[in-house]
Amino acid sequence: MFKLRHIIQIFLLLLSTGCGSVGTAAPTTPPIAPSMTLLPSTPTRVSPTSTPALPMDNVVGLIAYASDQDGDFEIWVMNADGSDQHKLTDNSAVDSSPAWSPDGSQIAFISNRDGNDEVYIMNADGRDVRRLTQAAGSSESFPAWSPDGMQISFDSDRGGDWDIHVMGSDGADPARLTDSPGDDWISSWSPDGSRIVFESKRDGNYEIYAMDSDGSHPRRLDREVICKKFFES
Repeated sequence: MFKLRHIIQIFLLLLSTGCGSVGTAAPTTPPIAPSMTLLPSTPTRVSPTSTPALPMDNVVGLIAYASDQDGDFEIWVMNADGSDQHKLTDNSAVDSSPAWSPDGSQIAFISNRDGNDEVYIMNADGRDVRRLTQAAGSSESFPAWSPDGMQISFDSDRGGDWDIHVMGSDGADPARLTDSPGDDWISSWSPDGSRIVFESKRDGNYEIYAMDSDGSHPRRLDREVICKKFFES
């Protein structure tokens, strides 16, 4: 499962940079390769890796990541060359999956500091931490910002299976975008914000799907076509 999920995360990064049918424009900064930090085992379903995120404007060059180097998992940042590592969060909970806002001013992340995995947000300097989701008894994972910074997609098992949800960047108006018997999760926005790619097991195997940003027109992407476009580019 670890190798499969690792490969799928790489495909999502390729799609978000213009590979495959959902790419429509080049991002303003290149993505950082996934799998920087191994997350601990938890009773809730989380990614085996913490994917670094790169801000786009006022703090270009900083990398956000999750690390347990101080005893428990916190959100850290460092320069792109690995210098000036410093911790943004400091508590006894597991903080993971940092995601920069498009303007680099805020970071969304997952934390179980209030009992279950929820989506939180904080300023880029670690101040003004606030919880965005309220899903007692269930778990959330993998926040992802829309390119305009107005929405955050995330995964939740509040409906029994993992599905893709979306909400305003202030936590308002949460809505479920997918509803299938197989797990849907690990969402990523197209550069123009019109589509979302995600991983789904609705057809029995974990595959890459795309849908419009309102959840309509879900379709499975053909891996051979994606790879062909990537290697010919």
